[in-house]
Amino acid sequence: METNRFPSAREAKEFLVARIVEEAQREGVPLSEVERKELYFSEGYWTLPDMMDVNDEFDRECDANEYEKKIAKLIRSATRRARKDNHTEYDLWLKAIGRLRKEDHYILVMIDRANVGPRSRTGAWNHTFIFIGLMCVGIAFIAISNLGLRGPRPGQTFGSYTENESISKIAGYVWFALVIIWLSLSILTRLDRSHRLSKVGDQCFDKIVNLFRKRKT
Repeated sequence: METNRFPSAREAKEFLVARIVEEAQREGVPLSEVERKELYFSEGYWTLPDMMDVNDEFDRECDANEYEKKIAKLIRSATRRARKDNHTEYDLWLKAIGRLRKEDHYILVMIDRANVGPRSRTGAWNHTFIFIGLMCVGIAFIAISNLGLRGPRPGQTFGSYTENESISKIAGYVWFALVIIWLSLSILTRLDRSHRLSKVGDQCFDKIVNLFRKRKT
């Protein structure tokens, strides 16, 4: 029964829109009718029957960037509250988002901007490319160290290793440790059914943001 909670994108989208509207009411954030209906927008999949008229009105009256920021903030607040207070509700969020990932819907833009829910394949590949890029930087650093571009220092050794060899080994250990940490966190995140790691991540993120805010003020 649980796996069929959202048999179609329509049910998933209606669930998410309802929760976003509830969060807007809870926080006292104004959300007009056209803004609410715009959450249903999709170019090639299920949407409201009057979506073309709604989209035209939205383009005339609303700033898309400001709208997306507002909706993303509501999504972030709602999911954090659900993650903290109601795991069942949070799991429904994840299932609804996962169902929409199979198609192309505008609401996913705000979900990605809020940085919540299961990642799209594109997002996952982006993180993979970033990690590969970091690995390449590390390998390049090790290679440069081995070449000794700054020039060897005759007779200078660290134990049984030269200076360049020591630098290379230290860099190798650091990058190996980063790989282990990355793989461990990836595995733990997938096994973390109660979302405890996500909560810790949110808390750390909030503390970092607060520190930057204090410095600015």
